[in-house]
Amino acid sequence: MVMQQLVEDREEVMSSTKANGAPADPLAPAVTVHVAEGRHAERPAAAAADEAGNKGARRSAMQTSTIGYADQFISLQREAVGELIGTFLFLTLGFGVICTATLGNVQLSLASIAAIWGIGVALGIGVSSALSDSHLNPAVTLAMVLFRKFEGKRAVVYWLAQVGGSTLASLLLGCVYLPQIKAYSTHTSIDALTNATTVECNGGDIHPLPFQIGWPGLPNDERTPPGAILAYEALAAAILVACVLRLDPGNGKPQHLGAAVCALILVFAPLSGAGFNPARDLGPRIASAVLSVHAAPCLAGFGGGEWWPYTLGPLIGAALGGGLHALGSGLEKKHKEHDKEHDKKQKQLSELAVYGV
Repeated sequence: MVMQQLVEDREEVMSSTKANGAPADPLAPAVTVHVAEGRHAERPAAAAADEAGNKGARRSAMQTSTIGYADQFISLQREAVGELIGTFLFLTLGFGVICTATLGNVQLSLASIAAIWGIGVALGIGVSSALSDSHLNPAVTLAMVLFRKFEGKRAVVYWLAQVGGSTLASLLLGCVYLPQIKAYSTHTSIDALTNATTVECNGGDIHPLPFQIGWPGLPNDERTPPGAILAYEALAAAILVACVLRLDPGNGKPQHLGAAVCALILVFAPLSGAGFNPARDLGPRIASAVLSVHAAPCLAGFGGGEWWPYTLGPLIGAALGGGLHALGSGLEKKHKEHDKEHDKKQKQLSELAVYGV
């Protein structure tokens, strides 16, 4: 009787669950859920567990995404600090030696000035390499974007940090030398802050170099026109970028790049002032405007001249230098593959000779 009653109860439960659309097995525990029509339905606890697992997975994915964004933000902050510090250091030394030569009446040759700039670049790369990729130059960053798949958002951060480092270096030296700068600018109508790598010092006398457009007292035929300055800056930047891509500052070769900068300054300073770095030109302009040191000519141009050759020239040179490096790398790779294939054939011929074939 008991067994018969159990069978009847089981059949009754099964028929009831089938009518409600739930699974027929009454042994599986069920949970109550609300359906769209407002009725109550039952389903196995396993399905509820799967839904809970999916929610947990989605929550975990959102947390992981949030952590990823936070890590990226921290990484960008670190790289920005590295670029700012490196640019600030090397331009403080570079601008500083110009202030010494221009305002301190110290006899320094162009070679001495170029050497300090080269040392500054090497130190800037060495100090910042642990924090960033040590570009220290918007033109180099652009080349990395075009030829090394450098992310655009990272490039923007690098550019802002580089211009910021240049501006801070200019403001520091502007404050230190402010009385001398005002006296110098008033006497010569030339902005000393933008006068980096632009003077020859012979016996303590300061002589403007031929490229300095817009400077009073220079005959027109002794001035380099803006278009020529742009070409010189593009050429110098192309050489520099090709060296950077070949040497790679991250490989611990800052002294080589410092030597390259020194050599380029010796060659191009008499022609264009040897800027080949937009940040190196824009920073002093901003600082001069902030300090109100001969602000109008400063905002009008480099050393009283145009601004655009010193910004566009290096950026054009970055594309040219990067393309030149890419071409050379492609030829080098093809040559290595050819040598590898040649060595393989030679090895096969040697093996055949051993067997007397």
